[in-house]
Amino acid sequence: TQASSPIQEVALKKVQKFIQGRILEIKVSGKIAASLCRCLVRVIPEKSLKAFLPNAIRTIEEHLTGSTIQKDEILDEEVKFNLLLVSECVRCVGTHLLPYLDDGKNVLRKTLHLTNKEGYTMAGYILRHILKSLTVIGPTDFKSSSKGYNLPLTEYQPFREWGRPSSPNNLNLTWHIPNEDEMTEAQ
Repeated sequence: TQASSPIQEVALKKVQKFIQGRILEIKVSGKIAASLCRCLVRVIPEKSLKAFLPNAIRTIEEHLTGSTIQKDEILDEEVKFNLLLVSECVRCVGTHLLPYLDDGKNVLRKTLHLTNKEGYTMAGYILRHILKSLTVIGPTDFKSSSKGYNLPLTEYQPFREWGRPSSPNNLNLTWHIPNEDEMTEAQ
């Protein structure tokens, strides 16, 4: 949230282009890529979830449908990476996650019972992050200035505030409190 909307959009497009169709190992490079996706989902949740989740869920379901992968000891790298991607992307405010929850439940039904340890561990992470997203109370923006970053540079120059301490009471933070739909889904 420390950048203007056009910069956020460009970052989303760049990361989406990089992630699309890639298979990254899940220990280092995959974790870094998934963390970038998580950051974008926290900043612009509607657009980022739409950019990352459907493709990752579709890839997982394609691999799990009609195959013996549930009983395999070694899980396909593409499935592992996409499970990691889903587990990081669902770490957002629950109201934005609700449209994707049915697909997420389908993935959980198929992956929680995998015999592969990495597979069922990541499925457990997905479940944990979904439940936390649906039930947590917390701020929805993480800015260090009370002014927005979408003002023209002629009106507000955010770099003038770099390094200045700010009072938490003056940041005008918005908070998320789970609504009835989120609590119902969590139960």
